[in-house]
Amino acid sequence: MTNLLLFAVTVALYMALWHWLEKPQGYKEAAKRLAPLALLCLPFNINGNVITVLGNAKAEKSIFSVFSLYQNASNVAVAVLAGYQNASENAVAVLAGYQNASNVAVAGLALYQKVSGKERSFGAFSELKAD
Repeated sequence: MTNLLLFAVTVALYMALWHWLEKPQGYKEAAKRLAPLALLCLPFNINGNVITVLGNAKAEKSIFSVFSLYQNASNVAVAVLAGYQNASENAVAVLAGYQNASNVAVAGLALYQKVSGKERSFGAFSELKAD
């Protein structure tokens, strides 16, 4: 997936969730929600490193976010809350659903971690290192 497609899908999903939780009073209010939501989901690419607040992205180097459902990085993937992290080097999160890394996967709480052949189906306050 390209970052543009990831951005569009992310904004659409968050907009649908926001609409479901709190129905807007007409199209004007819905349009007013779109701008800040899109800004929070926007992945900023700085020399191959991607920085975002709520967005999902694929990065040439590293990716850093607060909340991300999907992160795919060549170097490091870092998030406070992460759904899926795939990194060639290290994957770091406070709470992660799935982490896959070549060197180190670190999470306060992870449902699934995999590092160079080692895997753990549940890890609390965990760090899984390659040999």
